[in-house]
Amino acid sequence: MKIGIIGAGQIGGTLTRRLSALGHQVFVSNSRGPESLAKLAQETGAKAVSVPEAAHAGELVIVTIPEAEIRNLPKDLFAGVPDNVVVIDTGNYYPQQRDGRIPEIESGTPFEKLLEPTADLAGKLHRSGLHHRDLYLCHFFAKVDGNNIDVRLIDTARVKRLPGMFTRQRWIVKDLAQFFYSTQSLGVTDDQRTRWLNRYAQQRGLPSVDRLRRSIERKVRAIARHDAKLKAAQPTRNISIPGA
Repeated sequence: MKIGIIGAGQIGGTLTRRLSALGHQVFVSNSRGPESLAKLAQETGAKAVSVPEAAHAGELVIVTIPEAEIRNLPKDLFAGVPDNVVVIDTGNYYPQQRDGRIPEIESGTPFEKLLEPTADLAGKLHRSGLHHRDLYLCHFFAKVDGNNIDVRLIDTARVKRLPGMFTRQRWIVKDLAQFFYSTQSLGVTDDQRTRWLNRYAQQRGLPSVDRLRRSIERKVRAIARHDAKLKAAQPTRNISIPGA
C-alpha cells in the first residue's frame, strides 16, 4: 500500500519505521522539508517528500502533527485527492500542555445541535447489544454541514458485546454515566442532559427513565471521585475533556 505521512515526530517516525518494515511504500513529510528527513529515509527506505506530495501519495494519508499546527497546513492540501483515499488524523487537543486555547475548538458546535444525534447513536448502540466502555462526549465525531449532522463513534476498539442479563445493565449505566460526566465541564445544562436521556430512551423503547437516571447519577459521583484521585496523583496527566 502507498501511504503518505504528514509529520515525522514521535508518532510519525514510529509509523514510518513500522509501516516500511511491513513492506508498505511510505512517503514521509514534515514542515522543514524533505532534506531534514534524509536520515529517517535512509534508515527506513521511505521516501522523503513535501507535505503536498505526502497528501497525494496514494491510498492512505496519516496526519500526525500537533493540533495547533493543523491550521498552518495549506487550505487546499487535499484538493484533487480521490474520494476513496482514507485520511487519518492522530491528533489530540491539549490546550494546557501543548496547543494553547484554540477558539475554533473551544467554541465548537453547540451541544443543542448534537443532543439528538448523539442520544440516537447511543440508543442504537445499546439496542444492538453493544457497549463502548468509554462513551465520553469527546468520542463522538460530528461532521456538521449546516443543519445536517453526521455523528460517528471513535475509539471503536473499545466497543464490546454486552454481557448476559446479570451484568448487562451495569455496563449500560457505565456508558451513560461517562457521557453525563463528560458534559459537566462543558456548559451542558441539566435540562439538556434530561432531554438527552429521554431521547435515548425513545431509541431503546424504554417506558421510563427515572430509575435509570438515579443509577446514572450514582455512577457519575463514583467517576468524579475516581477522577479526582487520579488528578491528585497525576496533576499533569493528559486529559481529553477541555477545561477538565
